[in-house]
Amino acid sequence: MNTKLLLLGLVLPLVSLSAQSVTLTNATRGNGGYFEIGDSLQLNITGGLHLAAVTYTQVMNGVPSGPFSAGSTDSSGSYQLGPVTVTSGSLGTWSETWYVGGVQATPTLSFKVLGDPTTTITNNTRGGSILYVGDSFTFQLTGGYPSTSATYALTLNNAYQGILSGGTTDSTGTLTISGTIPSNPGDTGTNAETSSVAVFQATSQPINFSVTPGCQVALINYPGNPPRFYFDTTYWYYGGSMASTGIAAAASAWNGTGNGITLTNDSTGTLQTVDFYDDSSIAPLLGTDLTYNFDNGGSSCYDHSGVNCSGLCANSSKMYYSSIAFNPSGISSTATSLSIAV
Repeated sequence: MNTKLLLLGLVLPLVSLSAQSVTLTNATRGNGGYFEIGDSLQLNITGGLHLAAVTYTQVMNGVPSGPFSAGSTDSSGSYQLGPVTVTSGSLGTWSETWYVGGVQATPTLSFKVLGDPTTTITNNTRGGSILYVGDSFTFQLTGGYPSTSATYALTLNNAYQGILSGGTTDSTGTLTISGTIPSNPGDTGTNAETSSVAVFQATSQPINFSVTPGCQVALINYPGNPPRFYFDTTYWYYGGSMASTGIAAAASAWNGTGNGITLTNDSTGTLQTVDFYDDSSIAPLLGTDLTYNFDNGGSSCYDHSGVNCSGLCANSSKMYYSSIAFNPSGISSTATSLSIAV
């Protein structure tokens, strides 16, 4: 028996089964699964054949290629690639399988090279880029570096507000913020936001939207279904020729009835939901009213406190605004005939 050939036959299978492991490291951020443009990439193979050829195959964005030659291991069976800088031509999803002397190293490497994140803001209540006080909104950032702080630069009414904290991305690099537009006067106006994650600025920037205080969504279907006439606060205004003493007295009396409606005088005429005005053309009537209503169940109809808002609907199921016309000359002559001072 040739003992040398026997020993060689035993050795070769043992060598071919040697444990070859490959690791991929983001030397900049410490996460081997994700890389940003400019990050340092380092690959290491250990436990491989000594002075053996190193090759690899890859699948980039679903397109396979290779095998490619990458040098050889050293005398201890180790191999290192990098650190090398990740370039913009590497964007996408990668899978790489590495070999030493034709024997696969484990595991197969899977990683992503990220570009700039993207951001969107959605008005869940009515759509569009105008957000009214009380509207529901969702802000979403995708494609950011995972578990990393996000910031945004805010310009409000053409005045730069600085760099503000925006939260932290999740394990997939996504940041979602949902909420309701608050009634904070300082937030109203035209907004421009530019978000960044790990100093990479989101594309489609800036996000532009406006916050308007005049059209509120509030108390929809209050206190049940169908809706009924209800305001937490109702402002009245009269700018006509007669004294408003009687209106104020009527409002005060209404406030004491416990109907859940508070009538408050709006001296500026900008907030009124009950508008009194002079109109002699309604004669022989002394007064008449015109109401605007809320449409129960209509997705584009809201409980607004004014008539200059989008999505208003006419339906008798809910009143959100009332205009009351007075005939001053008719009221005066009637009061005189009845010996009533006005």
